[in-house]
Amino acid sequence: MKIKILTFISLLLLTLSLAAVGCDKTSLPSESTFVLTISEMDDSYSINEDINITASLKNSSNHSYYIAYGAEFITILLDSESDTFISIRNEQMFYGRETIKQRRTFSFEALGDYTVNIYCRFYIDTMAYEYSDTIVIHVV
Repeated sequence: MKIKILTFISLLLLTLSLAAVGCDKTSLPSESTFVLTISEMDDSYSINEDINITASLKNSSNHSYYIAYGAEFITILLDSESDTFISIRNEQMFYGRETIKQRRTFSFEALGDYTVNIYCRFYIDTMAYEYSDTIVIHVV
């Protein structure tokens, strides 16, 4: 609960600071401009096998956008892990046709199904863009 409150307050402060800059709403991209994809996964994995997950967000337009986001642009977490929110503001240019990738490797010591959550949240001016997906890893 404490993390969610800190996340909300940090995102609110980020939004307010971006609002102070001002923006032209007509120049904001639609949500379909950006596409989240997850690398192809095998149907099942063995115990202690390295499992690489790569998540990518593509700017499918020809336009570049100045974006702001938290500690990581794309977060890849096991369902059992808690998201530790670090109040950091990163800014960068997201160029037209560019793809930003995040990779994480997992290895499991027990049989079972493991849920992995992937999400990305960023701002262009005061507009929030949020993308997410969930995959299940089968360890047999």
